[in-house]
Amino acid sequence: QIVGSIQNASGYRAAVWEKGVLRVLDHPAPAACPASCVRGSIASAINARGTVVGLAFDLDDRLYPIAWSADGTPNELPLAANAFGAEPRSINDRGEIVGPLFVEDAGGTFTIGALWRRDGTLVPLADFLSMAINNRGQIAGAVSTGAALATFRGQK
Repeated sequence: QIVGSIQNASGYRAAVWEKGVLRVLDHPAPAACPASCVRGSIASAINARGTVVGLAFDLDDRLYPIAWSADGTPNELPLAANAFGAEPRSINDRGEIVGPLFVEDAGGTFTIGALWRRDGTLVPLADFLSMAINNRGQIAGAVSTGAALATFRGQK
């Protein structure tokens, strides 16, 4: 299995290729944006269970984190209250998802890491930019001094 996106008459669409067959995933309808304002979607990763993660983007290029179940049903992942977007990049076979979270506060806008637990709960990782997660729950990413590998305790 491999994931990515295709471009067709309706824009960019998340897609899965499996055994030579292309499956185009449905556009999600994020709570803040009805399906009519979704301009496109991109798939970033897939796990052994067939769950696909990626994002949808609207007409204003806001990024909505999405997980598509194995049957192709899109589910919006939660954002932190001060977040204006996220980009899920990796999912392990336990269903844990990681990727950048784009946040804003009085100091400006910046990027931090995000971990979505298998129950969908978001854990912002303030000083760690998460990029990939393995089946042991180890997260590869970056800190201010360079690359890092971390395991966050308390994962469900």
